[in-house]
Formats: sequence, C-alpha cells, structure tokens
Amino acid sequence: MKQCVVTVEVMTAEWGLVQVFQKSLQHDIAKGKIGAAAMDPRAIAELDAVNPWDLAITVWNDVEDEDRYLAVYFPASTACQAIAKHFQIDAGLLRRATTPAEVHRLCSEQERHYAKAMQPLGLHKNSKLSVIDREFFVREGQH
Repeated sequence: MKQCVVTVEVMTAEWGLVQVFQKSLQHDIAKGKIGAAAMDPRAIAELDAVNPWDLAITVWNDVEDEDRYLAVYFPASTACQAIAKHFQIDAGLLRRATTPAEVHRLCSEQERHYAKAMQPLGLHKNSKLSVIDREFFVREGQH
C-alpha cells in the first residue's frame, strides 16, 4: 500500500510554519481523514484568517497526478482536539509539542541545522530562500 506523510505544524509569527509532529499513514486513509478534517466546522476556511499559534494538519502526497499536499488549518483554541479526532493523534501530546517553549526550542534547533547545512554553499541565515528550501537543505544536511 502507498504511504504518505502526515505532519502537524504550528503557525508562528517569527518562523512561519514549524513542524511539531509527523507520522506515516496509508495514502487512501490519509486522504479520507484530511477530507473529513476539511469538513469540520472548526476548520479555518480562508488562509488569510490563519493566526500565530493556529495548527495545520498536512498530508504530503507523492502520488503522481495529485496535489503535492493537502492542508487544513484549525484555530489554536480547538486545534488539538480537532486533529486528535480526525487523525488519532494524542491531544495532550500536541498541546505539549505546541507550547511556546517547545516551538522555540524546535526553531532554534532547526536554525542551527540550517546554518550548518548552508555553510558549505556559502549561504547564511539571511539568504533569500523560502522555508521549503530551508527545510530541504536541513533534511539533506542531516543525512
């Protein structure tokens, strides 16, 4: 069965989306779950309504002829419960993973990995790369 990656990310003012959780699911199951999450009345309907500390649940696709990813955002006040309901991820774990102290720790760690991965390329922290580019270089630098 085809697998895909499901991530939970928290929106921050300083760093943008920060991944706090990841798991694999069968492709068809993940698509069904993200579809149900999108229909949840707690979901944020417009991207411009996303605020700092809101959470995104994202299904990353590697299936040809489909969108690269599908994401649903939930407001911070109900996000952990909504994501727990649709994806069977422990709400307490999500609450702990999305505390300001834990998000800051994750971002600081990511910045250190990013700087280390970019150094051989002669680039530095303020280089004009998107968050996705930074994420790629961090992942590639960890191998």
